[in-house]
Amino acid sequence: MQPVTIRLPKSLAAIGTATFEAVFKNEAAQLGPDALPLRQAMAHGNYVLDRGIEVIVLNVSETPVTVHVKAGIHFLSILTGCACDDDPTPVSELNEYSEALVTIDRSNGAATILLMSD
Repeated sequence: MQPVTIRLPKSLAAIGTATFEAVFKNEAAQLGPDALPLRQAMAHGNYVLDRGIEVIVLNVSETPVTVHVKAGIHFLSILTGCACDDDPTPVSELNEYSEALVTIDRSNGAATILLMSD
């Protein structure tokens, strides 16, 4: 899977503080499915919902140039049907989970997100 590049300016500002993990979790969750590579991480559904995203910090390591965050991402998907009146497929929210390595560049807040395979 190809890494996705985003910007995390709030997380960059919080590096080295006691609030870094909380700021990172909030900022990453606010990015939504358009910025996070959640479509590639789906295992059950075929459409990612834009709500219910929760980020968990599993590990943080730092170098002079970057900060590496191993994160767990919980999100919701649905399995869409044909949307016909007689379509018997119920629309149910499905719980999804993926882990990712987020590398934040200390110089500018650019971050790459690489999904970790099982």
